[in-house]
Amino acid sequence: MKVNKKAQRNVNHVPMVKQKENTGSRKHVVMLLCDQLRADAVGFMGNEHVSTPNLDRLAARGAVMENMFVQNACSCMPSRASILTGRYPQANHMSNGCPVLDPRETTLPEILQRAGYRTGMFGKLHLTPQ
Repeated sequence: MKVNKKAQRNVNHVPMVKQKENTGSRKHVVMLLCDQLRADAVGFMGNEHVSTPNLDRLAARGAVMENMFVQNACSCMPSRASILTGRYPQANHMSNGCPVLDPRETTLPEILQRAGYRTGMFGKLHLTPQ
């Protein structure tokens, strides 16, 4: 994990919105998981043909994971479950096309909740029955 220098350069043209000061000692954690979004499809990774000012700003002020690997190319669910549990699809039982993450699995949001964070997940999760 490293600060994205390219993102810091690209965000200079984006007007900054006044941010509410984080008075606590804990940092905010925002994880964006996108299906079918190539790394070169956003401004902060060097694409000059698209405008992604909000993502550029987040990348410039945070950390960008530049060396990620998909755990299962045939479906998004096993990869998403691996990211959230820290376990391979074979270990969290998502490798066989199982449509539901076992509720006994511990996820990053649960760990953050135990540490006092408020958590939320939005959009296409595909980990639990809808």
